[in-house]
Amino acid sequence: MIISVTAPKKGLGQSVTVINLGAALVQRLEKRTLLIDLNHHCLDLSHYLSDVSWTKGLDEYVNMREGGIPWREGEFRKCVKGINPLMDMMAANRCLALSPEDLGDLLEHTKSLYGITLVDTIGGSHALTQEINKRADIVVVLLSQEARVLNLIREYGMYQGIKEKVVFVVNRWMEAYHEERVRFDLRTLGKAIRKMGFGDHRIFPLPFDPKLLNECNESTLLYFGFSQECHNNAYHSALNHIVNHLIGLGVFEATENNLQGISAKEPDRNPLLKLLQRWDGA
Repeated sequence: MIISVTAPKKGLGQSVTVINLGAALVQRLEKRTLLIDLNHHCLDLSHYLSDVSWTKGLDEYVNMREGGIPWREGEFRKCVKGINPLMDMMAANRCLALSPEDLGDLLEHTKSLYGITLVDTIGGSHALTQEINKRADIVVVLLSQEARVLNLIREYGMYQGIKEKVVFVVNRWMEAYHEERVRFDLRTLGKAIRKMGFGDHRIFPLPFDPKLLNECNESTLLYFGFSQECHNNAYHSALNHIVNHLIGLGVFEATENNLQGISAKEPDRNPLLKLLQRWDGA
């Protein structure tokens, strides 16, 4: 299963979302998961998940291909870094160019080793981002509550050929700030998305969370993703709602227990979930 996490522009929180979505899927489905950083401009996965300046990843993979080294699992293990018993990562390439052919070959290999592959793409319409979006089973598109982000989708015709695979997520979502309501809300976003031909696509909010920001700054993002102490909050409840939706698409093998998350267990204690339920019925 290949999931592309992308956005119309940079700076919308792709890398953090990839890590937290990966952690949520690992805990729910217990499948081996690979995170791939395709964005060589930022190297954010390495920043958040590695305590050294250089780590294994796409450079090693391209070097293996160019050197004619036969594909073996043992050789591929030299291209990834383990960050959790069920989760590995591949750092972005710094030295060697990654071609669409390299990317396609890589994704075919990951299918035989991992139940889930999440790709942190380059924001916008980069050629490699378009290639991964074509090959992905699900494309998670991050939005913000700024109209200009939707304008980019409309102006450049983004995601038009892959509409059936797209799941929209509004990252750092806020209903109000200091009692001032944010007028660009889910309903407004939904109308704009439908005008662009995306039909009844669901839009999921991921709320702004100061604790998540602190964990990013303190380089303890994995703790936020995997520690149960951090899970009783609106962000993780919303993340579980997204995971429930992805499982409901039928792209994962799931048991009834997989469908039970924080959002399913405690719907009445979380005001964000009440809003989600209202949006579901709208």
